[in-house]
Amino acid sequence: MSYKNSKYIILNPNSSMFLTKKTNNIVIEDKLNETSKFSFFSVNDTGRTIVELVRGDKTLEQLIRIVCDKFNIDCKENSDWIIEFIEELTKRNVVTIMDHAKEHAQIKVYGNSDLIAPLHVTIELTDKCNLKCKHCYLSASNENNTFIDIAKFRELVEDLKANGVLNIELTGGELFLNPDHMEIIGLCLDKFSSIGILTNATIITNEAIELLSKYKEKVFVNVSIDSTNPSLHDSFRGVEGSLKRTCDNTKKMTEAGLNVRVASSIFEDNMWEIDKLAELSVKLGAIAFSYNFIEKFGRGLEFSKHKAVDKNKVTNYHEYIKMILEKYKDIIPIIENEHFIKGSSNCGAGVTSITVGADGNIRPCALTPRYMRLGNIFEESYVNIFKNNIFRLLSEIPPPNKNNGCPEDCENYYHCKGCYLKALEAR
Repeated sequence: MSYKNSKYIILNPNSSMFLTKKTNNIVIEDKLNETSKFSFFSVNDTGRTIVELVRGDKTLEQLIRIVCDKFNIDCKENSDWIIEFIEELTKRNVVTIMDHAKEHAQIKVYGNSDLIAPLHVTIELTDKCNLKCKHCYLSASNENNTFIDIAKFRELVEDLKANGVLNIELTGGELFLNPDHMEIIGLCLDKFSSIGILTNATIITNEAIELLSKYKEKVFVNVSIDSTNPSLHDSFRGVEGSLKRTCDNTKKMTEAGLNVRVASSIFEDNMWEIDKLAELSVKLGAIAFSYNFIEKFGRGLEFSKHKAVDKNKVTNYHEYIKMILEKYKDIIPIIENEHFIKGSSNCGAGVTSITVGADGNIRPCALTPRYMRLGNIFEESYVNIFKNNIFRLLSEIPPPNKNNGCPEDCENYYHCKGCYLKALEAR
């Protein structure tokens, strides 16, 4: 996409939006969507300044000049990335392009600079799981017995809602082992703009699928499938017959109209099977497919010592991945326009997003070891927890990438890229 410099930049009239002051989150509500679905993303301080300058009365050329004057930078050298940023804002429905000026109020800024206010929360409803996956970051198993109490969950929902949380992700262990999972899901569907369900899909009931399908516009389900070979998948997941149950239930969900993503954990034994997994995802009706190489957390730490994939030592593997990304580009999401996040804040773990364990302990993200406790949401005031200076410090950790001093020839570069937690683990 390219713009003429004479075009005017205005906030999208079909969306309402605001900016959070501390975390620089742009929150967007699509006015044309009956479910009032929200989305959000973070920008750096420069990006925030550009967004605040959009009032509908400036052409692109004028906006570029104002930005360059404000930051005392050369327009000729910097106009390209400013245009790229405007293009990204257009794709995300923040701004639109018009032939004529159309003045309007600038974007509203909420919150203050002292308080972190996460918009996305992942909640682990239990550490109990009917499977025993060899890579589980939480070391979940059928022997564990920690569950979020329903009375505490009701209070938690009210706290999160009152403090601006928009998106909830429910996981475990296996969330459907929590005896109150139906009420919990119902509460989240009622209170929040979107809800994610992370499950192995082996024990989800028809009743749960029916409830979720009534709100399918705001629901996204993530299921785990690691091989098209039943013996390999079942061995990796620790229970015979798990692949068939997962596939059968995934098909039920997609036929009910639910948006499902299939996610695969990649290791030495299935590394040449990613194309087959993508094809299986299509056959099951999934709208997206993603894959990640085994992380060194929980049981994955020991497993990766023997089964981790060294992509740099395998002939033609990069070409294999490239082929898959091209062939299945319709269902494999790829983040484009990397310049947009140049110099931006990190992924937002502990700032934009947090994880709450079944015991109430708060961690920056699901992969964070359980000993990294940032407070307990059942024992402390929500506001007091997020006044703690540790959240500000987390927000200031730069994302590992070449722009922040990480050499691209580092053996861990692509493992750590963008994730400060992986960078700390790799040290």
